[in-house]
Amino acid sequence: MTVTTNPFIELYEAPVESLTLAAYFLLFAVVMLLTWWALVRNVLEIVKTVREETWVKNAPLYPPFGFMLRLVAIPGIVAIDLFLLAAFLYFVT
Repeated sequence: MTVTTNPFIELYEAPVESLTLAAYFLLFAVVMLLTWWALVRNVLEIVKTVREETWVKNAPLYPPFGFMLRLVAIPGIVAIDLFLLAAFLYFVT
C-alpha cells in the first residue's frame, strides 16, 4: 500500500488492500468484544460461585470441574486478546 493520509485516496489507489485491512479491523473488533464478554462472564460466575460456596458444602476436597474450567479459561481468553492486539499492531504498522 502507498502511504497517504486520506483514507478515501487510499481506497481509490488500492481498493483490495484497503477493504481487506478494514475487514481485518472489523474482525478484530468483533472477536475482541466476544472475548471481553466471555472474560467478564467467567469472572462473574466464579465470584458468584465463591460467594455462594455451594461446591464447598457438597464436595469440600476439590472444586467442581466447571469451576476449574472457568478459572483456567481466564488466562486463555487474555492470551487470545494479546494475540489479537499484536496482530492489530502488525497490520497498522
